[in-house]
Amino acid sequence: MTDQEQKRCHRLAKKYSWSIWLKKRAWHTEQDQEAWNHVCVKIRNAMFEIMKEDMLKYVLQNLKEWKKYEVKEEVLFLAWHAFLFSLTKYRNFERPLSFHFFSYTRYFLLGHYGRKDQVFLPLDDLDNILSVEPTELNQLFIKLMRVQEYRQELNPKYFPIFDQAFQSLHDAPKLRNGKWNKEIGVPQKVYDNLKTVFKDTILFLIK
Repeated sequence: MTDQEQKRCHRLAKKYSWSIWLKKRAWHTEQDQEAWNHVCVKIRNAMFEIMKEDMLKYVLQNLKEWKKYEVKEEVLFLAWHAFLFSLTKYRNFERPLSFHFFSYTRYFLLGHYGRKDQVFLPLDDLDNILSVEPTELNQLFIKLMRVQEYRQELNPKYFPIFDQAFQSLHDAPKLRNGKWNKEIGVPQKVYDNLKTVFKDTILFLIK
């Protein structure tokens, strides 16, 4: 978009937000609701017409990065729904419009493919995308991913000790009952020391 188009979209986004607010007011009659709905749709569609090419670029850039291929019609479908999702989340009008829509397009696409397919992303990229919506669930997911990343760096023979250390932090007594046995393959003293270290590390990663 040109600077002029961005300014126009910014004005439309503010107008759309205000129209949605008015539409939701309880003192409106059903006829008023319908009229405001028409206004919102008109503003939304006008904004998409300006942003359409950029939204397509945002989608295609992510699909290429994630090694996904979609036919032209599906790309347009994703661009439209990513636009709608991003528009409903655009409340901080001090934030640059193009930056917001690009960030939320990535967030939308991650959710879209996460429900139907597997998307393999570096943890830092995943962290950046989920930080767009810093919900409690997203933050917990990132922390658990960091725990998993740390586990994968260990020698596989220590996985059982690490898993028992992780389970020992659970509230359920049944999950906290992991104990040393000969099949673990290390002396009990080594087991106890490693389990303590792993518990401390896990707590640090999830705090």
